[in-house]
Formats: sequence, structure tokens, C-alpha cells
Amino acid sequence: MLATSARFARGLQVGVGVRVVGGKYLGRPSTPMATLSNSLSSPFRLFSSIPGDNSAEAKSRRPFSGPKSGPDDSQPKGSILTERQEWGKLGLMDELSSGLSSAGLSSPTPIQSMSVPSQLAGDSVAFAAATGSGKTLAYLLPLMQRLKNDELLMSEEQMQARKVKRPRALIMAPTRELATQILGVVKDLTHFCKLSSVGIIGGDDNGKQKRALDRVVDIVVCTPGRLLKHRDAGNVFLGSVSTFVIDETDTMLEAGFQDDIAALLHPCLYEKGNFDLGVKKSGACQVVLTTATMTPAVRRLLADEASSKQKQKNMDSGAQIKLPPNMRMIEGAGLHRAVPRLRQVFVDVGPTDKISLLSDIVHGGGRGAAQSTGDKLSDEPLTMVFCNTVASCRAAEHALAEAGIDTLCYHGELNSVLRGENLRAFMENGSDCNVLVCTDMAARGLDIPSVDHVVMFDFPLNPIDYLHRAGRTARGLDDVGAKGRVTALVAKRDKVLATAIEKAVQNGEPLDALSGRKSDYDVGGRLGKAKAKPARRPKPTGEKIRGSRGAFLKGGAGGSGKKSKTRRSNNRSGGGIR
Repeated sequence: MLATSARFARGLQVGVGVRVVGGKYLGRPSTPMATLSNSLSSPFRLFSSIPGDNSAEAKSRRPFSGPKSGPDDSQPKGSILTERQEWGKLGLMDELSSGLSSAGLSSPTPIQSMSVPSQLAGDSVAFAAATGSGKTLAYLLPLMQRLKNDELLMSEEQMQARKVKRPRALIMAPTRELATQILGVVKDLTHFCKLSSVGIIGGDDNGKQKRALDRVVDIVVCTPGRLLKHRDAGNVFLGSVSTFVIDETDTMLEAGFQDDIAALLHPCLYEKGNFDLGVKKSGACQVVLTTATMTPAVRRLLADEASSKQKQKNMDSGAQIKLPPNMRMIEGAGLHRAVPRLRQVFVDVGPTDKISLLSDIVHGGGRGAAQSTGDKLSDEPLTMVFCNTVASCRAAEHALAEAGIDTLCYHGELNSVLRGENLRAFMENGSDCNVLVCTDMAARGLDIPSVDHVVMFDFPLNPIDYLHRAGRTARGLDDVGAKGRVTALVAKRDKVLATAIEKAVQNGEPLDALSGRKSDYDVGGRLGKAKAKPARRPKPTGEKIRGSRGAFLKGGAGGSGKKSKTRRSNNRSGGGIR
């Protein structure tokens, strides 16, 4: 409190206006109109700070967020129907509808409403929606209902004759943590819809997984590499798979899982020896793809628009994934847009030490630059601190430890067991250690509703990573106060991308095409205004008379196209060429 008061006093001494209402600091005063007018004419508004004050409050810009009327894929649309009717009108069975209602899920989100009916009809579907929009339930609900419907068509003898090691549905995730999370949701749903499930995840005991597969299994949740090893060892057979789900497709492709996916998917779709020809086998499986961002790799996969040279390169390396034809593509309205409930603050680092700013922001579970948003979920909210590299993670951990802030870490150089333990401790014991310092490995797919504050110690290198990081908060239904805060430290090299993101968020525009290069926003650049076309010279007027030596204009200058060396007449009334 004393330190805060001292900062207010320093601000007043240097003659800088400080807004204080009811003893609460609300940030710097508004930008003068002349400066604001100039800034609006350019997408690059310069950051400014209070001289002599190096606190996060003084260096932060005013909080901003998207338009309140903007699309929010995580929020169900209002309806006068009861909860059970809301889910039932999608075609779901009563057991699932009642279970969802009892779990507090009042109605489906937009992406669930759009994608569930198509999947129940057996169509292969690829759907893209913002983080936190309910994509996991969007494919689990129809998958489980189709499995139960298949059981109704089986006789009792057929049910008893089902063979071991032959799952009926596969769900593939890029990381063990995400696969474990999905398996937990499956287990919860099987309380209402009786089905067996098992997780085949890298890092777990191989023998235990082998024994789990050696029985009748309905659903396998897996990571690609580990399932491929079990298949090659004869521990699992995929001939009975009716639904094949690839979750977080953008991350899968970015992580280089094309080979493993193709090796597992193609035998479920095409006749043996005819993968390249695309000859679908009888009883080919349904394919479902989900993604939070439509990266160029995902667009090429879905549209099959790669150049012939790139296609040949992919085939030579065995990395080409051949999807079934006529897949239905569904996109949520909030794709590539920030959630309107998310409050964001950018802090200009300038010459100040980033470490001191980080300690100021994280102290007290988010005290500092974003505190004026007033959107805390609880007295002890969870905070995630994102860094671009492992070395940066270690520096941030050390600095926070010196400031007396306990942290947990999560990055690729930790073994999978320790990563899992840290994540569970962060999610389950937030009151003991409520700060997780992590790389972008924690930005994809993880659902931790209690995260109130996301701090970007290192500003992301591209807008897609910004969306994934910001998507770790403001998750869940708005009626339980699921608002979130993002505080990002902005260095000089980050200002172009940061300013472009701020402008796009405030205008409710998608962020995926933004760039960190200033030249892209110049006139004639990729994202700038088009160059003005030069004005055309007026054509000479007159009656055109064609002859054997070219065209001449009666009453004006003309000729065969060669420059005349003769003098023009000074007589303005005409006279042709002397």
C-alpha cells in the first residue's frame, strides 16, 4: 500500500495527471485529442509511460476488449426451451440430454448446435471454433450416441462375440495432457451412457496399456506415436473403428504427426494397397477433425490445394494425409477473434527491467497492470505466465521465487511425468501454488476454468500463438462470472504486432492474418492500403482517318506512332502538323 501511494505521489510531483476515484488507481488520463487524432490515422500508435514511474500500473495502457456484441462461441444462444429439450432437439438420446442438464450444461454452444446433427447423420466433418467453445463435447456426444445405436442393432449373440483389442472409436490428441483431459470427459459421460474406454498415452506403462487393450474396448483415447507402436506390436487392431477423431488438428500438423496419422487413418478408410487411389473400403470410418485455428497447413489439408511439387514432396516423405472426399467444413463465428469477455492490457517495457514488471504484475494473483479490470474469479485465482523459450521460463521462475512467489513450471524439457504432476498440482491445489510458468506447450487444448489471469512475459511471435495463450482464460459460461484478463509485456520489437492486435480486437476483427512486420502495413503492403493508380493521359479527340501509312487524327496531333520532329503550330484552332 505504501509503495502504491508513493508511486501516486511521484506521478503528481512530475505534473502527470493520475485518475483516482474513491482511492482506487484507474490508470493514466486519456490521450490529448490532437495526439489521439494523429494516432487514429495510423495503425501504429506509440506507447507512452509516466516519467519517473517504472511500475506496471504506470507503464500499462488502458484495458481494451472486443465489442460486447461480437461473437462468443463459448456461450449458448438464449432459448425458451428447457435444458433437456435444448439438447434433445439436436437428436441426442434422453440419457445424454438428462446427464448434461444435471451437470449444469443448460444448452449447446453454437459449434455444438452446428456440428452435432451432421455427425449423428454419419457425415465426415471438420469444424473450427475459438478456444473454450466446447469442441470436445461437440464430437464426443454424437460419437457415443452412434456407438450406442450400433449396439441396439446387434443381437445378444453378436454382443457376446465381440473380439478383444478391437476398439470401435479412436480419439487422437497431440499431447499426453490433452489426451488425459479428454479421457476424463469420456469417463464422466459414460456414467450416463455405458461404454468402455481406455487411454493409450505416451509416457505411461506399456505393459499396463497392453493389458487394458486385451479386452472388449469401445473408445480409445491416444497419442499417435504410442498407438502406432501398439498396432505394430499386434496389441490393437483397427478394423472395427467406425469413428476416427483428430483433435487439435493444427497442433498435430505443426508438431509433425503427419506420418503417424496417415499410417493409422488410411487403413480405416481405404482398401489395402489403394491408399494413393483413394478407393474407400466397405464400412469406411467416419472422420472428424477439430481445430481452434485455420492455419495454412490445415487449409491445405482440407482444401487439398497444395502445389503439385509440394504434393510430390509429401508423398515421397509419406506425410500426405488423404481425407475422405466431400468432408463438411463448419466454422464458428468467433474463429480467430478474441472473446468479448476478455479484458486485455499491454504494458510498455521500454528501458525497464522485465523481471521487475513481471513480479509487480503477478504479485497477489494478478495485482498490477490488469487489476483495474476487476474481473477476478475468486480471492485466489490461477495465473499462467507464458514465455517463448525454456531459458526465459527459468529466468521468470527464478525472479518470481526471489520475490517470494511460489511457482510451478511446465515446458518441453521436463519429463512427461513431472509435467503431469505439476499440471495436476496447479489445477487441484491452486491455493497453495497458483502460478504456472510455461511455454506454448500449455497453450493448446488444456481446459482449466479457474485460470483468471494470463501473463505474457514474452510477447508471442505471431497472432495465432496470442489467440491460443489468451484462450486459457475467460472459459466457461458467462453466468458464473467466467471473465478473464490478459496482461502482455511489450518490448520495442513487439510494438507493431501488439498495436495491430489491439486495433483488431477493438474492431472485432479476426487476428490470424496480422503481421509483426511494419512494411506489411505500408501503402501497397500485404495489409496496407492499395497504391493509387496513376491518372491516365487523356486521349486526343478528333475523327480518326485510316490510311496506308497509319492512323491520323483530323483536327489534332497524330501519326504512325513515331515521334514527330516538326514544330507544332501555335494556332490553337487546329491546323494539324506542319
